[in-house]
Parts: sequence; structure tokens; C-alpha cells
Amino acid sequence: MGSTIVIAAIAFLIGTGIGILLHKLLHSESAKNRRLESQMDQLQDQHMRYQAEVTEHFTRTAEMLGRLNANYREIFNHLAVGAERLCSDTEFKSLVASAAPSKPLRTEKLSKNERYQTELFDPPRDYAPKSNPKEKGTLAEDFGFQSSDPSSPKKDKASTE
Repeated sequence: MGSTIVIAAIAFLIGTGIGILLHKLLHSESAKNRRLESQMDQLQDQHMRYQAEVTEHFTRTAEMLGRLNANYREIFNHLAVGAERLCSDTEFKSLVASAAPSKPLRTEKLSKNERYQTELFDPPRDYAPKSNPKEKGTLAEDFGFQSSDPSSPKKDKASTE
């Protein structure tokens, strides 16, 4: 009976040692770091795939828009040539001529600066045009304010400082 207790105690100590060793291997900081690194690698791979999909999507969209513009020009030219050849009505020809785009559509890629310098549109203005060049503009500090004494000249803020 004494040897059975000793064997049980030794087996218990060996089992406890193996359990502690497994616990340290599975729950140690290095194991956590390895798991976090693998998760981070997975997330980076997902992000790179997403970026590639977005790039591919917008590249394909730009190509499709280019083809759409080319088709539009081709259809319009076909209609204009057909109207020129088949119709004798000058009113119809003038209507077609007035519907033609006044400026050619640009399909080539523009740099950032060229986008703002295109002649396809006028840039928005941040001011209202003046009816008289001598009057103050809408961006003047005292625009729209009436002085309390109409006979006194308006003070210029820059000249008083």
C-alpha cells in the first residue's frame, strides 16, 4: 500500500509538471505575440487585397467611361453626317449644329493641375460682380454697413492702425 501511494504521488507530480509546462507553452507571452503577429499578417493581406480591388474597380470604371465618351462622339458624328447627307431642312441642320458640344470632350488622363485649368467649365467665383468699378466689393470689411452720420467720411480700418 505504501508503494501505491508513492507511485500515485509521483504520477501526480509528473502530471502537474506536464500541465504547468503545457500552460506556459500555450499561454506564454511569446505564444500570444506569435498569434498577434499572425493576425496582423492576415489583416495586412486583407487590406492589400482590398486596395487592389478598389484600384481595379476605378481603373475599369475609367476605361468604361472612356469607351462611353467615344461611343457618344461616334453616335453624334453618325447622326450629324446622316443629317447633313439626308436632310435638306436648314432648321434641322442648325439644331444639330447647336447641339454639338462646343468644346471637344477630353478622354486622356489629366494631371491634377490640368483638371483645374480645363476650358470645359468656368471656375466658381467667391464674389459678386460689381456694377460700378469704383464701389466696394462684397468682400470688403465694411460692405453693407451704413455709417451713423451720413456726412462723415467712412473710416478705413487699415489707415487707423
